Amino acid sequence: MNIIGHKNIFLAVSAVLVASALGAVEVFGFRQGIDFTGGTLWQFKAGSESAGNVKDFFKIKLDLPEAIIVFNISDSSFLARLPDVGEKDHQKYLNLLKEKYPDFQELGFQSIGPSIGRELRRNALTAIWLVLIG
Repeated sequence: MNIIGHKNIFLAVSAVLVASALGAVEVFGFRQGIDFTGGTLWQFKAGSESAGNVKDFFKIKLDLPEAIIVFNISDSSFLARLPDVGEKDHQKYLNLLKEKYPDFQELGFQSIGPSIGRELRRNALTAIWLVLIG
């Protein structure tokens, strides 16, 4: 296969793919997670509850409709991504969850501030631009 002889074709395909990626970023933007915007990560076990029940409890009873709840099959735990939750609200939610789910067990609770998120966002965007230029 004569790659050098067809370099213009390969360069054109690469240019189309880069332009498509830039267009997709412009149209759809980036969906930023907690790491970039700040918020709370809460890992816990709730016995043998289904993910749907836990999601409904967070959205309705705890009034956190923007909560993203993911179930980890390997260790039967849940990971909740929430907006920034203070310690007072954390304790309130913890008590409500313990009432609802007797087997509730908290594995971790972390808050990520928006200042760290700004730095991560800047570094990530710089890395993306350097990759596209490269």
